[in-house]
Amino acid sequence: MTSCEVWSQATFGRADLGDPRRTRRLVRMAACVARAPGPTVTKTQGLSADREGAFRLLESRKIESQAIAKAMFEKTALDCEAHDDIFVAIDQTALEFVDRQRVRGLGPCHNRVSKVLRTIHWMNSLVLDKSGAAIGLLDQQSWIRDEEKCPWGKQDPRPHEERESWKWVTAIEAAQAKLKAAAPDCRPWLVRDRGADSHGLWTLVQRENLRVTVRSCYDRQIERNRHKRYLWASLRRQRVAGRFTLRVPGNAHRTARVAEFEVRLLCAKTRVRAGKAGPQVWMNLTAVQARETSRPPAGEERIDWKLLSTEECSTFADAMRVIRSYTLRWRIEEFHKTWKTGACDVENSQLRSLEAIRRWATILAAVATRVERLKILSREQPQLDALKEFTQDELDAVIILSETKKHKRGDALTLEQAVRLVGILGGHMGYPSSGPPGSITLRRGLEQVIPAARALAVARTSG
Repeated sequence: MTSCEVWSQATFGRADLGDPRRTRRLVRMAACVARAPGPTVTKTQGLSADREGAFRLLESRKIESQAIAKAMFEKTALDCEAHDDIFVAIDQTALEFVDRQRVRGLGPCHNRVSKVLRTIHWMNSLVLDKSGAAIGLLDQQSWIRDEEKCPWGKQDPRPHEERESWKWVTAIEAAQAKLKAAAPDCRPWLVRDRGADSHGLWTLVQRENLRVTVRSCYDRQIERNRHKRYLWASLRRQRVAGRFTLRVPGNAHRTARVAEFEVRLLCAKTRVRAGKAGPQVWMNLTAVQARETSRPPAGEERIDWKLLSTEECSTFADAMRVIRSYTLRWRIEEFHKTWKTGACDVENSQLRSLEAIRRWATILAAVATRVERLKILSREQPQLDALKEFTQDELDAVIILSETKKHKRGDALTLEQAVRLVGILGGHMGYPSSGPPGSITLRRGLEQVIPAARALAVARTSG
């Protein structure tokens, strides 16, 4: 079996689809996608029989999308039991599809004016190990927005449970339930961005005694020495606890750069719910501010993170643990890029029904986590044995195809060496100055390596 087949069996082999033949088809589908990630069934499923079987599975009325996802979530939860520390990065994103005739059952694209784009929204919970490598997806939720944009803004009169912001709370509850069932001794560190800073989140954190880091969205009231003040102004008045340098990755709003930061921290009783009718709710939280002191590129603002955490902090080292937990949130942004427009490119899917899109997006999400895991593990644990992620036939294939003179067939490779060779096959230059390979070059390389490995295996057994 290739590494893709082993991974697919482990991820989807326990799926209950009502018939074992459907489960076998799902496992084969996922293995084909892992071998050659892409947006369409016709691109990823090599044989005509595989394409026909894949379309039938995606369009079947006898299968629930959640049944496919459930197998992936259970596998992730079981894998968490082997780790002492895990981080769960939770974030919301939207998949945008061209749908001029509005036949796909998708919702409106409220974020920008477009007559052809339609969307489906997702809340993803990505589990990371202490090195920052993806373990897998622990939960996914998807929904369609109403055609009319919410007219109330921050003055929304609806109960909190009916608002979209409550998806953050339900995502945490779902992730916690899965971990309690499969890995009861595992206490995750939950990491969220500003959109999660709400009273619903903090009420849940207080009730369940959760470990969290959230970027502050509101200037909350605090109480220190029997005096009530406001958080952000109080943070600015604290002494600088230390300084550090961090490489900040780029995105649509920010240029990648190496930035210098100064750190301030403050432990105080913080008001997490104002309570117009009921009592106010207060929690003991740590606030950590990381403010950029270097000059940002023209047209960009200085980075200024104000983080709230349940972790107790009294030293600069403690504050850096909280800051690092927040920087791991970037991993889910990288996952979203790989899933949406990168190696998997799900937004270019041609499927026509909402249910088929959900099923296909779930399979591609699992493949995207595998690509991200290879990418990050090769950077954070470069000396790891490559046989933990590849078979020997695949390592031999990449050595032959890359025409490297540093290795020969049968050599033991580190994960960094193997991933770099795969990246070179996918178009990476291979120079130290080029940096490590990304998800797209890894996808291109895997498309060549896996078929060659299967040919080597057949030649060895027949010879």
